[in-house]
Amino acid sequence: MSADNRSRASNPSEGEQSLRERVRRVARQVESEIILETLERHGWNRRQAARELRISYRSMMYKMKALDLRSRMPAKKAE
Repeated sequence: MSADNRSRASNPSEGEQSLRERVRRVARQVESEIILETLERHGWNRRQAARELRISYRSMMYKMKALDLRSRMPAKKAE
């Protein structure tokens, strides 16, 4: 590997991502989609969705916050 190639490999330009970064980004997207679909299937009942996904309620809440899914929660209907 030439010095120029090593320099580019260690300092990717804007728009380029390492394989690790790309895998993490795609994994977050897939996780977000799965959680969102599960929440919608359960009418946004987080406990039921967590149970289906076989994670704790606390993990569900953490993931929803980390993936910014709470902002997608439907507003409660006025009765």
